[in-house]
Amino acid sequence: MELTESIIDNFQDNDTTISLVPISSIRDELERRGNDAYKKILTPWEYSYFNNIKIMKRKCDFLSGRLAAKKAVNEHLIKKKGHGFNHYYLNLEDIEIKRLESGKPSVKIKDKKAKLEISISHSSEFAISMVCNIKCCKGIGIDIERVEKREESFLDVAFNSSEIVKLKNTDISESRLRYYEYITWFWSIKESVLKSLGIGLNVDIKDIEIVDLTSTRQYIKMRNEVMERYELLDGQDINIKSCRFNSHIISISYFN
Repeated sequence: MELTESIIDNFQDNDTTISLVPISSIRDELERRGNDAYKKILTPWEYSYFNNIKIMKRKCDFLSGRLAAKKAVNEHLIKKKGHGFNHYYLNLEDIEIKRLESGKPSVKIKDKKAKLEISISHSSEFAISMVCNIKCCKGIGIDIERVEKREESFLDVAFNSSEIVKLKNTDISESRLRYYEYITWFWSIKESVLKSLGIGLNVDIKDIEIVDLTSTRQYIKMRNEVMERYELLDGQDINIKSCRFNSHIISISYFN
């Protein structure tokens, strides 16, 4: 599957909703107004957690991720009004995003667990979130990665020998950037799949192998703990989509 430029509106579908937030805007507001800049969009628990974060980058990541997630939830409820959802529009402070022990995020609406699957990702420039109804899928994952130089040692950690051969065979005669784009593409797919399975990077990343990206679908192989988790969730084929957004790669994975 050829990687093509796309915009978020064309990347999502009727069952999923995606929201993207620039992190620079969050940092600017924090530096100008301090910790209370986004108090009105946070629940009491979120605000307390945020106030205990000391490092500015972590503050920005937390806030941008929460804002992207809350916007995605709100937009999804508006879009699905009349399809089993009782809400039309919520104040953002009515939506709470917490992480489970596994690291997977979960959604509460007015202190009640929402019947939604959600995923959040950050790059150095953006936070992005994807939401869907649990009736539509058993798991979703989204990942955003900036295309940049990766050391050869990264390949040894992230990919098996077969994948490295595929990457090495990439035509890089015109631009080295194309090579790094493919590395980022492979990595982004793996991260999104692991998130959709609810296990993140707590397993060997090589247990997901990128097999074939030449057709209209992206094919992967799963092994060991990754395959065990997939079978435990009793899912069907994992659907994977990727696009280039500015200097980033965005990948989403979901399965029914």
